[in-house]
Amino acid sequence: MAEQEDSKPFLERFLKEEGYHTQDENYYGRVEQTFRSSIPHIKDGGLILDWGCAKGHTTLELANLCPRSTVIGIDIWVGNTEDTKKTLEEARKGYVSKFHDILSNNQQVYLGGELKLPSSFILADGFEAPFPDEKFDAVYCMNNLYFVLKKMKKGIANKRFHEVGRLVKSNGYLLISGYDAHQIIEFAILQKKDDGFMLKEVSSTEAKSLKKSLEPILI
Repeated sequence: MAEQEDSKPFLERFLKEEGYHTQDENYYGRVEQTFRSSIPHIKDGGLILDWGCAKGHTTLELANLCPRSTVIGIDIWVGNTEDTKKTLEEARKGYVSKFHDILSNNQQVYLGGELKLPSSFILADGFEAPFPDEKFDAVYCMNNLYFVLKKMKKGIANKRFHEVGRLVKSNGYLLISGYDAHQIIEFAILQKKDDGFMLKEVSSTEAKSLKKSLEPILI
């Protein structure tokens, strides 16, 4: 049975209703563009996880936004993790993939000099991440949870959030972002407390559906 499941196309095995999303168009600069001054400060020596890192562009950006932290990317799709090699090769030459416009592909931009590289990329299911509980000071979900919040089956959402949230240290952060139907950036920043997560900030007062989707995991 397992072999039959593995032979199915990726999109048939990892459904949005089960919490998976396969968008991999990402770019260097998205983290800063999304969160701007709201990016939480992580102490020197902190640990950051780019959960569902796709091709590693946001992982690379996090490594340079937080150069005194250890940054790890994790993604379930082998095609993405193979592409991270290209991302790192370009970064060593000072190039990054930057967003051009919504109708065309990303473009290569020379930033100059060798960029700080992430610590590692891991090929694994983020819902079964090979890390102990409360490992990370911040977990960024730039490319996934936002897009499936309304599509997950009843009862799955709470389970999935727990599987991601367990990775966050007490007083650490879970950051979720995405684009709405009008291509407007939305985000939520949650902080973990002893009795659960509290909503620290959302992108705007208009992000009502995002806040409602997060209710199952909020204090």
